[in-house]
Amino acid sequence: MYQIKNEKGTISLNKNIIGNIVVQAISEFQDRIFLCNQKGKIMPEDPRNSSMMDIVFEEEEFTVKFYILIRFGTSINAVTNKIIDTIYEDINSTLGMRPQKVTAVVLGIVSKQVAKRNIEVSK
Repeated sequence: MYQIKNEKGTISLNKNIIGNIVVQAISEFQDRIFLCNQKGKIMPEDPRNSSMMDIVFEEEEFTVKFYILIRFGTSINAVTNKIIDTIYEDINSTLGMRPQKVTAVVLGIVSKQVAKRNIEVSK
């Protein structure tokens, strides 16, 4: 649990809240994007999997890093930018603050097999 004080009061953040926002943003791309852990193992889209995401709380800021696999033929740039923008908007509308940085790490491309990659897209 992490607490941030601002002019509106105290905000208590749990990693599961941020995890839920990330899962909702990814679920928009149902069969094209798969949430995975740092080793590339596909995880169920469950907010309790926020332990598989790197959510780091600092003084008055926080960063979010999550890992995904993308289906072959899907534009990495377009999809990751859309997911990151959605995460920024949802966190801002829910918590009234913006993360310092959101990073999507593409660990692989899924076709018949998984072709390993390590592509980081940040905003």
